[in-house]
Amino acid sequence: METRRRTRPTHIRRFAHAGPSTVAAAAAVVAVAAVAAVWASAGCRPEPLPVSSTAATHSPQADRAAREAELNALNKRLTAAYEANDVATLEQMLAPDHIHNNVFGMRMDKDTFLQDIRSGVLVFERYDTPEIQWFIYHDVAIATGVIEAVAYRGGNRVPSTSFTFTRVFAKRAGTWEVLLFQNTIIRPPPVAPSSQPSSPSPPSPPSPSSEALGQ
Repeated sequence: METRRRTRPTHIRRFAHAGPSTVAAAAAVVAVAAVAAVWASAGCRPEPLPVSSTAATHSPQADRAAREAELNALNKRLTAAYEANDVATLEQMLAPDHIHNNVFGMRMDKDTFLQDIRSGVLVFERYDTPEIQWFIYHDVAIATGVIEAVAYRGGNRVPSTSFTFTRVFAKRAGTWEVLLFQNTIIRPPPVAPSSQPSSPSPPSPPSPSSEALGQ
């Protein structure tokens, strides 16, 4: 009697000779497929993974907003020190190599500027920055805008209350310092001369001679 040799299907023969890693991978694929089938039959969909809040927080826009908030708080403290003529706070906030260029064209270093406040030569009654714009480059920040202030120098009131300004901050050893300052009085531009030629004035009548007056 002839005995027939049973032939196993091709995929079974392959797994019979496959190594352990191949068998494990195949089992994993089968398991995933089974789970997917169960989810589909139940009408469920897997929830997407939540986005990491840390990654969202560290976007360039979020970083810039955080730095502007830090600098705005610093500027608020600085303007309050100006208005209160608080030399101790200004001493902390101004850089050792600070330069102050005022509206009169005077270029002062930190010691000279603070001495003017300390001695009463320069007195502020009001100081605010209602308009400010920031330009931030790594550890350097430039603020520009408008200052509204009432100040006296040498007992005389400064002849304006509105100024444009530029202030440069530098971050050193983790602390922001005011490095440079410049402000300018806001004035209307000069009026351009009229382009039309002016008409000549009529000649004045001759003065009467002494002979005509009988002298």
